[in-house]
Amino acid sequence: MLKAMDFEGVKTGMPTLVPMVGTLSLEFVELDAKTAVMRMPDQQPYHNHIGGPHAGAMFTLGESASGALVLGNFADHLGQRRAAARSRPTSSTARSPWGR
Repeated sequence: MLKAMDFEGVKTGMPTLVPMVGTLSLEFVELDAKTAVMRMPDQQPYHNHIGGPHAGAMFTLGESASGALVLGNFADHLGQRRAAARSRPTSSTARSPWGR
């Protein structure tokens, strides 16, 4: 079972635990029990077809920040519980703007 981690340990361990953190050179600006701020350097290989950051890289940035908070706060519970979003059935109707 994982033990609770100090946030400095999370910072240094993330590139090994999540290899894309290292690949994208993601950096922690701030990390504590309530806040995770990360930075992604502007790197040409991770640009999309219009020259901005690729959506996959931006998603990885956000997912890494939230993962660092979960790991730092709940590492000792991860073997017993699973973090998951609750969902409710939803429905939606797409309508044509032309009334068909």
